[in-house]
Amino acid sequence: MNAIFEEITKANYSDNSLAQIKKIKEKAAKLDVEADMKKNMMLIIDGVLESEKDDPDTFDFNLRNKLKEKIFLMPEYDTYKLSVYANFVDLYDFDSNRQIIKQIVKALKKKKVERQDEILFAIILNVLKQGIEEQKYNETNELISLGHQIKVIPEFFLYREMLTFYEELIAYHTDRKETHLEQCNLILESFEWGGMSAFGKEMIKFFDKYKEQ
Repeated sequence: MNAIFEEITKANYSDNSLAQIKKIKEKAAKLDVEADMKKNMMLIIDGVLESEKDDPDTFDFNLRNKLKEKIFLMPEYDTYKLSVYANFVDLYDFDSNRQIIKQIVKALKKKKVERQDEILFAIILNVLKQGIEEQKYNETNELISLGHQIKVIPEFFLYREMLTFYEELIAYHTDRKETHLEQCNLILESFEWGGMSAFGKEMIKFFDKYKEQ
């Protein structure tokens, strides 16, 4: 199950992410695993596809409520639960996510889990993005600080770039200094240089939409 989540996480930051996630769903459907596990797996993948929707009129609220209930009922923050939550932070509002992250950090201090830094980094980035969308700029400092506390290894390089991008965009909304936008543009250009043009185009759309909001 964790291997499927790792594939989904990588797909989210790659070109043609939606098509790749659909392929992962096809692969998961063919796996020879216990029926309840497969049911949960398919629910999560359907949820990832659901989270790609932008128009509330197309939302499957029954599916979204099932996912929120599933996350709530999981007994502890293990790798599986963290991976599920990382993909579905948009089911909650920004303030709720801030509180959930505090619970996660507290739990991880007591018991470390596999891939915790990678997944926590992804969660922080997703919630920072949400904070910008909800214009909660002044409430993002703790999340940015938490992101900086995660040790950067080569595998986290993209995450670190994304953290800097969100940090600079938030700073621009605080002091309106053009240097912050220049830094954002350099990071956006790096996605093209790094062969992530489709992901870069989506981030440019985000940047253009929210830089002057």
